Amino acid sequence: MGRARALVARRWFPLVLVAIVMAALQLLLTDPGREPSWDEAIYLSQVDGPAVWFGPQRSRGIVVLVAPLAGLGVPLAWIRATLALGSSAALVAAAAAWAPLVGARLAAAAAIVTAGSWLVLFYGSEVMPNLWSALALLGAAGLVARGLVRGDARPRWAAVALLLAAGLFRPIDAAVAGFVLIAVSAVRTRSIRWPGWLGTAVTAGCLPWLVEMSARFGGPLGALREAAEVGRVGEGGPLAGIRLHLALADGPAIGSDGGPVPWSAVLWWVAVLVLGVAGALRATGSARFAVRLALAVGGTLLVAYVGLVGGEAPRYLLPAIFLLVMAAVVGAATLPPKAIVACAVIGLAWVGWQVGVLRDVHAEAVAQRRGAHLVGEFVRSLAGEGPCVVFATSDYPQIGYASGCRALWLRDDSRMDVSVGTAGPGFLVTSSEHPARGELIPFARGGGYLIYRLGPASPTE
Repeated sequence: MGRARALVARRWFPLVLVAIVMAALQLLLTDPGREPSWDEAIYLSQVDGPAVWFGPQRSRGIVVLVAPLAGLGVPLAWIRATLALGSSAALVAAAAAWAPLVGARLAAAAAIVTAGSWLVLFYGSEVMPNLWSALALLGAAGLVARGLVRGDARPRWAAVALLLAAGLFRPIDAAVAGFVLIAVSAVRTRSIRWPGWLGTAVTAGCLPWLVEMSARFGGPLGALREAAEVGRVGEGGPLAGIRLHLALADGPAIGSDGGPVPWSAVLWWVAVLVLGVAGALRATGSARFAVRLALAVGGTLLVAYVGLVGGEAPRYLLPAIFLLVMAAVVGAATLPPKAIVACAVIGLAWVGWQVGVLRDVHAEAVAQRRGAHLVGEFVRSLAGEGPCVVFATSDYPQIGYASGCRALWLRDDSRMDVSVGTAGPGFLVTSSEHPARGELIPFARGGGYLIYRLGPASPTE
């Protein structure tokens, strides 16, 4: 019995070590007390303060995840620390789903490569759904592969739960990945039973979003149309999407133009795709099917986001990255010994580069968010203890969340029609480059913002 326990401990030790290192890097290389981003402020406000408008492209999975802490008023730094520990443990659990097929060492190697990405180290402690969706889909795909290879129903039941969770976090991720998993399961089993359960899981996960957005936007088609418009689906085209995501590989966290494309990003993606294909051709036994499934799901997600969605954030590719890296690591293991050593050295060098990128992205994020938070705190000091309203032309979720006021976004700087009514004192915040037109005089200025104090029912144009 003792020997069996020792073997199990030795088998899973690499994955446990990855979780410990990943959590430590997140807490040491990023500041858990950094202010919330635009998206984070929207998610946090749903349970802690006046709720900021919830767009049709959003789902409430991440809100549910942090609600127990945020609803009790736990500081954001502690929420981030909890998310860092949770995401590290979840990565190990998701990678472990693949271990019976590809081996514990290769599963740990894939976890190391993904854990070393600046995207994982940065978003592991952010109140954002993308990483959690990626983790759920990585685990779900591994469990489906195990169930199909071994004919065991137990892994597939766990996959059903993970697909449902992925739908709660990111419906589009779950729908795309679920479609591939359902199709592969139908072909492999020649039955509708398990494909039916997987489809039910995806539908159940997406259902809360679909019901809420249909009620708010006039039916399912209206909700989908509005979400597609906000998400800029179909804009730019595949070539523009490829260039944008390559340019953003070294930051920033979001942007319509990431600048020049770093050669390291091109080499990274070429290596991942080539090694993944090599794994699909050269791997043997259960590992071959695992690689092919990872390539199918990850490749479909990659094409969906790069080719169809005009998104400007590299975090959208996290589900695809997780799955494609798993395939690439298995593919690298099929190479001659010297080539494997070279891949390991290059992989470690890539992790070092990613840590450098993380420092730059983190520093930029902290600097961008600080000003909005300070303005929000100043507005709260002016408003007193009661309810208030803040209109803003930029950073309105962060300003509203920091102030505790109801936050409204003024998209058009050229004409502003603001009315406070009976909601308490009101404030208007604009950027210094675009002051309010009309007779309003700034009450205060600083950090690139102008603050105007409004009286009840006080319009400006």
